Amino acid sequence: LHNGASWTAGQDDSALQLDGIGGFAATDGPVLDTADSYSVSAWVRLDQLPKAFVTAVSQDGAGISAFFLQYSDADGRFAFSAVLPDGRAVRALSLDRPVAGRWFHLVGVRDAGAGTLALWLDGARQGTGRYPPRKASAGALVVGRALFGGREVDFWPGAVDSVAAYGGILTGEQVDL
Repeated sequence: LHNGASWTAGQDDSALQLDGIGGFAATDGPVLDTADSYSVSAWVRLDQLPKAFVTAVSQDGAGISAFFLQYSDADGRFAFSAVLPDGRAVRALSLDRPVAGRWFHLVGVRDAGAGTLALWLDGARQGTGRYPPRKASAGALVVGRALFGGREVDFWPGAVDSVAAYGGILTGEQVDL
């Protein structure tokens, strides 16, 4: 835990409470092979709807996160996002808008074979985006922030619970709550 991240009551038991200013948690190294297929899930709660991107789960890469399980203020929706080598963002967006103070279950799925990202919200498949192959990231799996331009950014203002990372693609039956 870093910079004031603490524990609070969560969706399942206890959750990581994050201040949206600098608190986060990180592993000692990579958890997912981001060059291959993977899935990442978390229960998330926003204490407020921020006027910025905020990231619940990411994995650090060389100067930028390999993926962002996040809230996109630009779209007003949850997103599973990545940035292409040319700097363009790819987002798989939720259909519904988040509500502050409510728990949501997010699952991001990277299908390396199909070259796509997909987002699931509360057990229902949402949007997809094209995401071609890229190098694996070698950084930590992070809860509560992202990495962009070599800087720690997008701090989550709320709580994150039951984070899970899987090598491979979760199916609809596996995503189901």
